[in-house]
Amino acid sequence: MHPEEMVVLARRIVNHENRRGRIPAVVLLEDVQQAILLAGLRALPRHDPASGASAKTYVGARMSGAVADEVDRHMRLHLDASVEEMEEAHVLPGHTETPDKIAIHYERATKLNRAIDRLPERWRHVLELYYRDDMFFREIGERLGVTEARVCQMHKDAVNRLKEQLREERRYVSSVG
Repeated sequence: MHPEEMVVLARRIVNHENRRGRIPAVVLLEDVQQAILLAGLRALPRHDPASGASAKTYVGARMSGAVADEVDRHMRLHLDASVEEMEEAHVLPGHTETPDKIAIHYERATKLNRAIDRLPERWRHVLELYYRDDMFFREIGERLGVTEARVCQMHKDAVNRLKEQLREERRYVSSVG
């Protein structure tokens, strides 16, 4: 596979993933393209022609998997920066806050924890490994004995369920109050 082909493949994969909504707006497409191009370059020497897959198919699969890793890396950096900004603005617990802000933070955390407790055990485990242990989807998949794509789907399902549970609770509170 020629380098020019790899660049075209990386661009095509990034555009495809972006159209599917898998690359948030805070992540630069060029950064993702560069990262998956490097993943492709690392994967090419490991391709085994005897496997039956063409080099393009093998490298493309590695590049597609690298999209999630790169998006994840950027989102963690973005989240870390947001937390740092919030700390500097004194809006996180442990800083000079009003009692009202502390109560609101505690109430939100309690609601989120209750919603997490209602998730299926496997989904809770994926969230725990991802957010608490800072593991990548690939690593979680290896630990759970499933594919990276399956972990990504479980994470997405868990987050969507949490959002729905919190929306329902908000609707209930507003209809009662």
